[in-house]
Amino acid sequence: MKSLLGKLKRAAPANYRQFSAENKETLGALINHVRSLSTLLNKTILANAS
Repeated sequence: MKSLLGKLKRAAPANYRQFSAENKETLGALINHVRSLSTLLNKTILANAS
């Protein structure tokens, strides 16, 4: 996940409309990773609360 973020920080323009197809794919992958991590954290928190 860090490498995806680093890649976007280095190569992606500030305006989403100027993103290349590769930048958009990288951003999509990063969003999917964050969503998955969020789900796992919520499961862990709920399990520990029980």
